[in-house]
Amino acid sequence: MPGPRDKAFRELEGAGLVGTGRANGTRVNAGRALQDPALAEARSLVAAARAAGMSPEAVQGLATVSW
Repeated sequence: MPGPRDKAFRELEGAGLVGTGRANGTRVNAGRALQDPALAEARSLVAAARAAGMSPEAVQGLATVSW
């Protein structure tokens, strides 16, 4: 019976974030997460927050309120 670790690896592999192979083990697929549109939006938010002089904590607060 597969455990939580196995399930997590299957989910990561299904999302294309890791690759597994017999001889190579499990490897992170570099750059895959960087294509996520939400990451681009987050980077824009961080850039705007930095330009406005906001702290990371203030940005986290905004994200929490907006959630």
